[in-house]
Amino acid sequence: MEGDTLVASIVDIEVADKGVILTISGSGVLADKQFKSQTKIVNIRHGFAEFKNVRLKLQPAIGTIGVAPYGEPLQTTVAYKHGGNFDCAEINKGSTLYLPVATDGALLAAGDLHAIQEDGELGVAAVEVAGRILLKFDIIKGKQAEWPILETRDHISILTADESLDKAVRIAAEKAVEAIMNSNRWSFEEAYMFSSLAVKVAINQVVDPKKGARAKIPREYVTIDDLLSS
Repeated sequence: MEGDTLVASIVDIEVADKGVILTISGSGVLADKQFKSQTKIVNIRHGFAEFKNVRLKLQPAIGTIGVAPYGEPLQTTVAYKHGGNFDCAEINKGSTLYLPVATDGALLAAGDLHAIQEDGELGVAAVEVAGRILLKFDIIKGKQAEWPILETRDHISILTADESLDKAVRIAAEKAVEAIMNSNRWSFEEAYMFSSLAVKVAINQVVDPKKGARAKIPREYVTIDDLLSS
Protein backbone atom coordinates (compact mmCIF):
# COMPACT_ATOMS: atom_id res chain seq x y z
CA MET A 1 0.00 0.00 0.00
CA GLU A 2 0.99 3.65 -0.27
CA GLY A 3 3.99 4.48 1.91
CA ASP A 4 5.50 0.99 1.73
CA THR A 5 8.52 -0.21 -0.23
CA LEU A 6 8.26 -3.04 -2.75
CA VAL A 7 11.39 -5.19 -2.72
CA ALA A 8 11.99 -6.91 -6.08
CA SER A 9 14.86 -9.40 -6.13
CA ILE A 10 15.98 -10.48 -9.60
CA VAL A 11 16.42 -14.24 -9.35
CA ASP A 12 17.07 -14.94 -13.02
CA ILE A 13 17.00 -13.47 -16.53
CA GLU A 14 16.85 -15.71 -19.59
CA VAL A 15 17.27 -14.24 -23.07
CA ALA A 16 16.50 -15.53 -26.57
CA ASP A 17 19.13 -16.61 -29.07
CA LYS A 18 18.73 -13.49 -31.21
CA GLY A 19 18.47 -9.82 -30.36
CA VAL A 20 18.33 -6.56 -32.28
CA ILE A 21 20.25 -3.29 -32.10
CA LEU A 22 19.58 -0.12 -34.05
CA THR A 23 20.38 3.48 -34.72
CA ILE A 24 17.70 6.10 -35.32
CA SER A 25 18.59 9.10 -37.44
CA GLY A 26 18.48 12.27 -35.35
CA SER A 27 18.57 10.39 -32.04
CA GLY A 28 21.13 9.61 -29.37
CA VAL A 29 24.11 11.52 -28.02
CA LEU A 30 25.37 12.21 -31.55
CA ALA A 31 21.95 13.18 -32.91
CA ASP A 32 23.37 16.24 -34.68
CA LYS A 33 25.53 14.13 -36.97
CA GLN A 34 24.31 12.90 -40.35
CA PHE A 35 23.70 9.14 -40.26
CA LYS A 36 21.12 6.62 -41.36
CA SER A 37 18.62 4.66 -39.33
CA GLN A 38 19.86 1.09 -39.34
CA THR A 39 19.00 -2.23 -37.71
CA LYS A 40 21.18 -5.26 -37.05
CA ILE A 41 20.25 -8.74 -35.86
CA VAL A 42 22.63 -9.94 -33.15
CA ASN A 43 23.13 -13.65 -32.62
CA ILE A 44 23.45 -14.86 -29.04
CA ARG A 45 25.45 -18.05 -28.53
CA HIS A 46 27.20 -19.71 -25.58
CA GLY A 47 26.95 -16.65 -23.34
CA PHE A 48 28.09 -14.13 -25.92
CA ALA A 49 26.46 -11.58 -28.23
CA GLU A 50 28.01 -11.51 -31.71
CA PHE A 51 28.30 -8.05 -33.28
CA LYS A 52 29.89 -8.48 -36.71
CA ASN A 53 33.18 -10.27 -35.91
CA VAL A 54 33.25 -9.24 -32.22
CA ARG A 55 31.97 -11.41 -29.36
CA LEU A 56 30.77 -9.58 -26.23
CA LYS A 57 30.02 -11.36 -22.98
CA LEU A 58 26.32 -11.27 -22.13
CA GLN A 59 25.15 -9.00 -19.32
CA PRO A 60 21.36 -9.52 -19.31
CA ALA A 61 19.52 -6.68 -17.59
CA ILE A 62 16.00 -5.29 -17.19
CA GLY A 63 15.75 -1.93 -18.93
CA THR A 64 12.33 -0.94 -17.60
CA ILE A 65 10.93 -1.87 -14.20
CA GLY A 66 8.72 0.15 -11.89
CA VAL A 67 5.48 0.57 -10.01
CA ALA A 68 2.53 2.90 -10.61
CA PRO A 69 3.61 6.51 -9.98
CA TYR A 70 2.17 9.12 -7.68
CA GLY A 71 -0.17 11.62 -9.38
CA GLU A 72 -0.66 11.59 -13.13
CA PRO A 73 0.04 8.42 -15.15
CA LEU A 74 3.41 8.13 -16.89
CA GLN A 75 4.43 6.13 -19.93
CA THR A 76 6.62 3.13 -19.17
CA THR A 77 9.34 4.77 -21.28
CA VAL A 78 9.77 7.47 -18.61
CA ALA A 79 12.18 7.05 -15.69
CA TYR A 80 11.27 8.80 -12.45
CA LYS A 81 10.75 8.20 -8.74
CA HIS A 82 8.54 5.18 -9.39
CA GLY A 83 11.23 3.44 -11.48
CA GLY A 84 10.45 3.02 -15.16
CA ASN A 85 12.89 3.16 -18.08
CA PHE A 86 16.14 3.60 -16.16
CA ASP A 87 18.16 1.48 -18.62
CA CYS A 88 20.61 0.74 -15.83
CA ALA A 89 22.98 -2.09 -16.75
CA GLU A 90 23.21 -3.18 -13.09
CA ILE A 91 19.52 -4.11 -12.79
CA ASN A 92 20.49 -7.71 -13.44
CA LYS A 93 20.50 -11.20 -11.94
CA GLY A 94 21.37 -11.13 -8.26
CA SER A 95 20.48 -7.48 -7.70
CA THR A 96 17.54 -6.18 -5.64
CA LEU A 97 15.45 -3.12 -6.41
CA TYR A 98 13.60 -1.13 -3.73
CA LEU A 99 10.65 0.80 -5.17
CA PRO A 100 8.44 3.34 -3.36
CA VAL A 101 4.80 2.17 -3.48
CA ALA A 102 2.26 4.84 -4.42
CA THR A 103 -0.94 2.79 -4.74
CA ASP A 104 -2.51 -0.38 -3.38
CA GLY A 105 -1.03 -3.43 -5.09
CA ALA A 106 2.01 -1.44 -6.32
CA LEU A 107 1.17 -2.48 -9.94
CA LEU A 108 4.70 -3.43 -10.91
CA ALA A 109 5.60 -3.81 -14.57
CA ALA A 110 8.90 -5.02 -16.02
CA GLY A 111 10.32 -5.58 -19.48
CA ASP A 112 12.61 -4.03 -22.10
CA LEU A 113 15.25 -6.75 -21.68
CA HIS A 114 18.81 -6.06 -22.78
CA ALA A 115 21.26 -8.86 -23.56
CA ILE A 116 24.11 -6.41 -23.11
CA GLN A 117 24.38 -2.66 -22.51
CA GLU A 118 27.08 -0.34 -21.25
CA ASP A 119 26.57 2.74 -19.10
CA GLY A 120 25.26 5.58 -21.23
CA GLU A 121 23.59 3.48 -23.95
CA LEU A 122 25.15 6.03 -26.30
CA GLY A 123 23.62 4.91 -29.59
CA VAL A 124 19.97 4.83 -28.35
CA ALA A 125 19.56 1.05 -28.08
CA ALA A 126 21.23 -1.87 -26.37
CA VAL A 127 20.92 -5.42 -27.69
CA GLU A 128 17.14 -5.52 -27.27
CA VAL A 129 15.98 -9.07 -26.74
CA ALA A 130 13.02 -11.27 -25.87
CA GLY A 131 13.27 -13.36 -22.74
CA ARG A 132 11.92 -14.29 -19.34
CA ILE A 133 12.59 -12.92 -15.88
CA LEU A 134 12.06 -14.48 -12.46
CA LEU A 135 11.43 -12.06 -9.59
CA LYS A 136 10.97 -12.60 -5.87
CA PHE A 137 8.99 -10.01 -3.91
CA ASP A 138 8.90 -8.70 -0.36
CA ILE A 139 7.46 -5.63 1.36
CA ILE A 140 8.94 -3.15 3.82
CA LYS A 141 5.96 -1.68 5.64
CA GLY A 142 5.64 2.02 6.37
CA LYS A 143 9.03 3.11 5.02
CA GLN A 144 10.30 4.18 1.63
CA ALA A 145 12.95 6.22 -0.14
CA GLU A 146 12.18 9.14 -2.42
CA TRP A 147 14.00 7.45 -5.33
CA PRO A 148 14.51 3.77 -6.22
CA ILE A 149 17.42 2.00 -4.55
CA LEU A 150 19.43 -0.75 -6.21
CA GLU A 151 21.36 -3.24 -4.10
CA THR A 152 24.07 -5.33 -5.75
CA ARG A 153 26.73 -7.59 -4.28
CA ASP A 154 29.08 -4.67 -3.63
CA HIS A 155 27.07 -1.45 -3.69
CA ILE A 156 23.86 0.29 -2.70
CA SER A 157 22.90 2.79 -5.39
CA ILE A 158 20.35 5.60 -5.64
CA LEU A 159 18.78 5.73 -9.13
CA THR A 160 17.66 9.15 -10.35
CA ALA A 161 16.49 10.75 -13.60
CA ASP A 162 15.89 14.23 -14.95
CA GLU A 163 15.80 16.13 -18.24
CA SER A 164 19.15 17.53 -17.12
CA LEU A 165 21.90 14.98 -16.48
CA ASP A 166 23.56 17.49 -14.16
CA LYS A 167 20.42 17.62 -12.03
CA ALA A 168 20.07 13.82 -12.00
CA VAL A 169 23.65 13.57 -10.71
CA ARG A 170 23.02 16.29 -8.12
CA ILE A 171 19.93 14.49 -6.77
CA ALA A 172 21.77 11.18 -6.55
CA ALA A 173 24.74 12.82 -4.82
CA GLU A 174 22.53 14.59 -2.29
CA LYS A 175 20.73 11.36 -1.37
CA ALA A 176 24.06 9.53 -1.05
CA VAL A 177 25.45 12.16 1.32
CA GLU A 178 22.26 12.02 3.39
CA ALA A 179 22.59 8.22 3.66
CA ILE A 180 26.20 8.51 4.83
CA MET A 181 25.13 11.09 7.43
CA ASN A 182 22.41 8.75 8.71
CA SER A 183 24.68 5.72 8.81
CA ASN A 184 27.57 7.31 10.67
CA ARG A 185 25.87 10.15 12.56
CA TRP A 186 28.21 12.54 10.80
CA SER A 187 27.72 16.19 9.95
CA PHE A 188 26.92 17.20 6.40
CA GLU A 189 30.46 18.47 5.95
CA GLU A 190 32.00 15.17 7.08
CA ALA A 191 29.70 13.07 4.91
CA TYR A 192 30.25 15.40 1.94
CA MET A 193 34.02 15.04 2.26
CA PHE A 194 33.73 11.27 2.60
CA SER A 195 31.58 11.07 -0.53
CA SER A 196 34.60 12.17 -2.58
CA LEU A 197 36.46 9.13 -1.28
CA ALA A 198 33.80 6.44 -1.40
CA VAL A 199 30.82 7.34 -3.64
CA LYS A 200 31.01 6.57 -7.35
CA VAL A 201 28.69 8.44 -9.72
CA ALA A 202 27.71 6.48 -12.83
CA ILE A 203 25.48 7.20 -15.82
CA ASN A 204 22.60 4.89 -16.67
CA GLN A 205 21.65 6.37 -20.04
CA VAL A 206 21.90 9.73 -21.79
CA VAL A 207 19.63 9.20 -24.81
CA ASP A 208 16.07 9.42 -23.46
CA PRO A 209 14.22 12.64 -22.59
CA LYS A 210 14.98 11.93 -18.91
CA LYS A 211 18.66 11.13 -18.42
CA GLY A 212 19.57 8.62 -15.72
CA ALA A 213 22.32 8.59 -13.10
CA ARG A 214 23.18 6.60 -10.00
CA ALA A 215 25.28 7.20 -6.91
CA LYS A 216 27.00 3.96 -5.82
CA ILE A 217 27.93 3.57 -2.15
CA PRO A 218 29.98 0.54 -1.02
CA ARG A 219 27.81 -1.66 1.18
CA GLU A 220 30.19 -1.47 4.13
CA TYR A 221 29.35 2.20 4.59
CA VAL A 222 25.51 2.24 4.49
CA THR A 223 22.50 -0.03 4.87
CA ILE A 224 19.12 0.04 3.15
CA ASP A 225 17.60 1.45 6.35
CA ASP A 226 19.86 4.49 6.05
CA LEU A 227 18.00 5.44 2.86
CA LEU A 228 14.44 4.72 4.03
CA SER A 229 12.24 7.04 6.06
CA SER A 230 8.83 6.66 7.68
